[in-house]
Amino acid sequence: MIDSATMAYLHTGPSAGLNFHLVESAHGPVVVFQSGEAMPLFDHSDCYCLSDYLMGVTVPKVKAKPHAMQMMKNHSGRHGAMAVLNKANISSSYIGATGASPLIGDNILLDDTVFYRFISSDTDFRYNNGLLSAETYVTTANDAVHVNTGFSVVARFALPLPLPASYRIEYEIPKGTRIQVGTVAPNFGQAGGGVEIFIPEVTVATQKNASKIPDF
Repeated sequence: MIDSATMAYLHTGPSAGLNFHLVESAHGPVVVFQSGEAMPLFDHSDCYCLSDYLMGVTVPKVKAKPHAMQMMKNHSGRHGAMAVLNKANISSSYIGATGASPLIGDNILLDDTVFYRFISSDTDFRYNNGLLSAETYVTTANDAVHVNTGFSVVARFALPLPLPASYRIEYEIPKGTRIQVGTVAPNFGQAGGGVEIFIPEVTVATQKNASKIPDF
């Protein structure tokens, strides 16, 4: 677990995908869920790490005591993060053979529009005082109907940690907001295929609803 001060800093900056960050630590890349769970993508004797995951070791249910992390960089977006990982000595069975595709659709909302975030905590720390942080990922109402369990979120949105994202947060984003649109490529050992919406700038948002879906 990453301590709350480090997480507060992360939440004001870019995310690498729906519900997660990919950061560069002093020892190598680490994936961090927005709720603070983290997994080093390098061998670590004291933490559940990528080699444990690839060997099929069950994710520990007991969380470690939160601690600070010496963070060198918080990578922006899937494409940038995957470019970093493709240069690292990480198994292709985890990151995929080709990496993540960039978001290629650029649009301006013509109407107030409902979007969804699927996250692993009951509070969305990227939403404060009616604002969503810049470089936040959401998905569309049309695509959200395809995920009704926390583990289906992991698969459809190619999350890097096999932990269910079982909280669904509904936001209304105002017309005139600039968004980028793309499809989640297979990555992190997951199938992908979902629609991701990337919001580049800090934006006004109205939280309409929050609910919990089953883990499986």
